[in-house]
Amino acid sequence: MKTTSIEINGKTYPLCFSLRVMRSCTERYRSIEKIDSAIDSEDKLQNVYESVWIIAEMMKAGERYAKLNGLDAPEALSEDVLLDIFDVRDTALLVEKIQETILAGKAAEVEAEPEKNAEATRAVK
Repeated sequence: MKTTSIEINGKTYPLCFSLRVMRSCTERYRSIEKIDSAIDSEDKLQNVYESVWIIAEMMKAGERYAKLNGLDAPEALSEDVLLDIFDVRDTALLVEKIQETILAGKAAEVEAEPEKNAEATRAVK
């Protein structure tokens, strides 16, 4: 599972788009595909509220992920605390972090090894 991070007041918090976060988003928005419309609508204030909620969910998942993997991470900040930290001007940063975290989870890593006779085959041509 891929994670990203967000720095808040000098501390770096891991963010994770886990199955638990997917389930929470599906319960809230009825579909994962509706996350984009929840954080990018005409209502800028609602966008920041939704972004803060998603970041709080990802932060909780990041804290659990860190603990499970023996990594040091600060305690996740609650949605309530995040509402006191962020304002409407932070919406772009929050949306960027949400998208970065979701896309990090989709990234695929593929390792390819050359065939055993790849060198010999090239030499024969």
